Amino acid sequence: SLTHDGSIAGGSGNLSPSRKQSFKQAPPLTEALLFVVKTAELDRILIRSRDLPLATQIIHVLLETMDPTSYDFLPFSYSSTYQRNAGSEVSDNDEAAQEDLLFEHNAVFALELAARALLSNQQHAPTLYPMFLSKFQSILVPERSDAQQQQHESLSPCPKGTKKESSSQRHLSSAALRAPYIMERVVVTILRSCIHLYDAPGMRQYLKSSLKLLADLPMEFVKHISDRLACGMAIILRGRFCQLETSDEWNLVGDLLDRAAHFRSGRRFVFDGIASSVDYALCPLPEVGSKSTDVLDAVENDGVKVTYEGGYILVKLLTYFVFGKYDGDISMRRLAMPRLEKMYWILFHMSVDHSAVDEHNKPMEGMVPDEELWQIVASAFHECSLSDNLDTSRQGVGCMRRFLLTTKPDSMSDVGWITILYSLSSRRPSVEADDARIEYCDLLGKILLLLLPKLSQRSENWDELTAIVKQTAEVFGENLRAGRRGNVSPLFESTVQTVTNMCNVMSLSEFDGGAGFSQWAGEALLAELEKVGASGGAVMMIAAITR
Repeated sequence: SLTHDGSIAGGSGNLSPSRKQSFKQAPPLTEALLFVVKTAELDRILIRSRDLPLATQIIHVLLETMDPTSYDFLPFSYSSTYQRNAGSEVSDNDEAAQEDLLFEHNAVFALELAARALLSNQQHAPTLYPMFLSKFQSILVPERSDAQQQQHESLSPCPKGTKKESSSQRHLSSAALRAPYIMERVVVTILRSCIHLYDAPGMRQYLKSSLKLLADLPMEFVKHISDRLACGMAIILRGRFCQLETSDEWNLVGDLLDRAAHFRSGRRFVFDGIASSVDYALCPLPEVGSKSTDVLDAVENDGVKVTYEGGYILVKLLTYFVFGKYDGDISMRRLAMPRLEKMYWILFHMSVDHSAVDEHNKPMEGMVPDEELWQIVASAFHECSLSDNLDTSRQGVGCMRRFLLTTKPDSMSDVGWITILYSLSSRRPSVEADDARIEYCDLLGKILLLLLPKLSQRSENWDELTAIVKQTAEVFGENLRAGRRGNVSPLFESTVQTVTNMCNVMSLSEFDGGAGFSQWAGEALLAELEKVGASGGAVMMIAAITR
């Protein structure tokens, strides 16, 4: 969150006891600066500086005092340098360390004053901000001579099969990280500027350039500031996503959110920013138990305020939370699923031509616009349905049921459907999780009945369909065997009902247009009922139909 002056929590405004102790040990000038901040009411002085020439002069002088390239630092050690400036105690007899600490605190003090002067003169921001951008570039991407760069590259060979870092990342790893406290406050200042000024006329290009500097920060550094980066980017997403218009802007925002989410301290901020945007800034979210058409109805009846590129980025990030991309963390999986479902249908609605009609003037069922994205989302729901957590598994089955049954059979290619059917039949919830298993197998039966007439018309699909039917029979067989241990369980009864219905429907000659494959499939499923003596209902119905 933001403090009262717009700075991001976690910065120098809220000092921990250890950091306060480091300030007490700092040289007299640092103590004097702290006293000045407290008593001089500098905010009032800066706010009164609405005159452009005066504001320009003040900001220029302040920024010139924080140039680390002109300061002779100690030999670089990332961890010790960052810890020292973040609040670890400094030995009184370590004069060199005291000088480094003094410089960084003075530079941060100057940066804070300059930032407040900028925000007090927002009408002049396009004129004033280039000075900041130039300073940010000099701090985050310090230049080297050609000889220095060649020497660095020769000493840092890229392992075979790996991708080289950008030149800016290589610079940061050895030069800029000598002043990590200044870097941290530069990052926060950039985020504050984007939060307050992104909609200001003439500022977009400068702020995008600033955010690109953050995208080049090495992950070694990002892990120490991920909470500040994540919080700032979440606020930017929630407050400015309507103003993100180009794919470049969305890719940049998505990259920064992704980088911050790699670390636990920033992960929740990122997710909350995405969830808040999806829930409250787009359109009302149907309840998890809603009908399969409710999501589409909500999308069609409410204005969509995000571009397709933006929605795609949000879907991609949500799938990362579902699949546990970030250190295997799946703690936000259940919260991500309904948002993922909603965002997918928003993208679908934006991509489909709803005005298209056939020769009978009926709406045409267009193809799924992005089959690869559809597969990713379906796989995400399927993965959740396999969870050891019963609530997560049931929610995953529910999302998958609405997702698959809302997708029209003719809107996907045969390959797409066969792929998801193979996954559903080969990987299923534990047989010990009765409730989730019952719902899952009911869905498997329904989706197979829905698709077999279409898929079995082409004989080239039969090999894949044969494997799917055999795997499905194995799933039902597991249910029947597990359900007969002791008393007859709800899993057993539900499976008998599902398989009996499937066998009866598949035995109808008109079911697959006479192709014959479905009759074989029905017999394969019937065999599982016969193994446990539960085929009576199906046999009698088949006999009545074929009599």
